Amino acid sequence: MRLINQGCTVDPRDSDGRTPLFLASLRGNVEIVEALTKVAADVSAARVDGITALHAAAPKNNVAVIRALFDCGADVDAARVDGITALHAAAQENYLGTVMALTQHRCNINARDNDGKTPLFFAAFGGHVELVQLLVGLGAT
Repeated sequence: MRLINQGCTVDPRDSDGRTPLFLASLRGNVEIVEALTKVAADVSAARVDGITALHAAAPKNNVAVIRALFDCGADVDAARVDGITALHAAAQENYLGTVMALTQHRCNINARDNDGKTPLFFAAFGGHVELVQLLVGLGAT
């Protein structure tokens, strides 16, 4: 935070388009995520492939980071360029906690990627029976 207090930008990007908030989310560091969002880090900043901090956190099953991002207005339905949302990624990895956090923030449970696949497809394809039951119970088709 000392660098920010000395005037450094909050959202510099590396050669891949990653911001400090993206990297903190990827690494699951909720303290840094919260500190960066307090100084107005851009929660919607995305790499060129559309991957946001929320996408980085979802397949890591870090619900605390996901909730911190939601508290700052992260778009629950942001999609990568291939149409994959955070819910798709969490369903593919069988992360029930992350799926619950995303659905509690009213994500589009039937979002389709560019190939027409839904989070339910990813859960079923992975053999994640409990997650399939959860998604169907929440209205997934």
